Amino acid sequence: MHKKLSLNNRKNCCKRYKKIAWIIVTAFVIILFVTTGKYFISNFIFQIKDSVKAFMAGTENGFPCEIEGGKVSSKNINTLNGNIVISSDKFFESFNLSGNKISCRPHNLSNPIMKSCGSRAILYDVGGNGYSIETCSENILKENSECKILCADISENGVYGLITESPYYLSKMSVFNPDKTEKYKYNFADFYVCGFSVKTDGSGAAICGNTSVNGEINSFIYVFNFSKKDPVITYNIQNQMIISVNYISNKNLVAIGDKSIIFIDTLKNQKKEINYTPKLLKSIHIDKNFGVIYCIASKCEDKEAKLILTDINGKIKFEKDIENSVDRILRYENKILCAKDKTLFIYDILGKFKNKIDMDGSSTEILKISSSEAVILKNKILEKINIF
Repeated sequence: MHKKLSLNNRKNCCKRYKKIAWIIVTAFVIILFVTTGKYFISNFIFQIKDSVKAFMAGTENGFPCEIEGGKVSSKNINTLNGNIVISSDKFFESFNLSGNKISCRPHNLSNPIMKSCGSRAILYDVGGNGYSIETCSENILKENSECKILCADISENGVYGLITESPYYLSKMSVFNPDKTEKYKYNFADFYVCGFSVKTDGSGAAICGNTSVNGEINSFIYVFNFSKKDPVITYNIQNQMIISVNYISNKNLVAIGDKSIIFIDTLKNQKKEINYTPKLLKSIHIDKNFGVIYCIASKCEDKEAKLILTDINGKIKFEKDIENSVDRILRYENKILCAKDKTLFIYDILGKFKNKIDMDGSSTEILKISSSEAVILKNKILEKINIF
């Protein structure tokens, strides 16, 4: 009899534990859906739409293909939802990986800059008021800011922010949810903001700015958590001009200066600085998954150049001496692409030279689309090349 009761008690306890576990899991799923579910669903919808439009554009080889715009500024070419997006002086255009056009939408921005993340890209007018949020297949937002835009960025879940001029301060940061409701704002009274990066999950941001004190440049880096009123981390970097700041993970930042590259762990509030003076930074590529690859060379000439690869924590993986500096550089998974004039040099992630490809003309931009293929933009023509 006692054994039967004991067995029943164990069964009842087991049922209670399963019920508690089920309640915990259900609560977790509900919390996850409330916090990120609607963004996940919207991203999924954008991905489906882009995939359908990309397939309908055609699977036959469309390369080389011509863009509609006349001029493409540096960094205004990227991949979005597995397709190629380009912001030119007149149009926002998208192509599938076969080189077939998905869409082409005109814009009226004088100095367009594109920043992309996840399923969305934000296109904004530096020194103007206009901005829009785009996917490969459609425009999802078009607005005008009250003040002139200095820089902008967007997260994977659609949270986006603008750094603008202000009638009462030197700069102003305004952050919005995907539905355009204001999420956060902050005013800068002591310096002009020149760089801005939103965290991948949209929960915070980082800015950099500069000011002059007694004829000497001072730079500032502020890190924000949108649940806090004031910045959670501040750095004052003297006698150096910080040009940009970029998130390379949800906790790691990299700031680019005229004398050094600074890696910041925002959880530990620690920074690591890699100084490259007296050399100059010639080209750089920041990969959010892998780290930073950059080229430095002497001030007087492009000779005695060096390639340096770091991980996302700033640990140097290799330093390689090369004969001449490179104009454009790109790291994608296990390959590093370096362009100089009409030549493309290929290295592996250990710095070992793998191949050299002669191109018909000088490329303005390089974009790697797979482990064995890249596209180059020359004048108005997109061409696909094989890299091995």
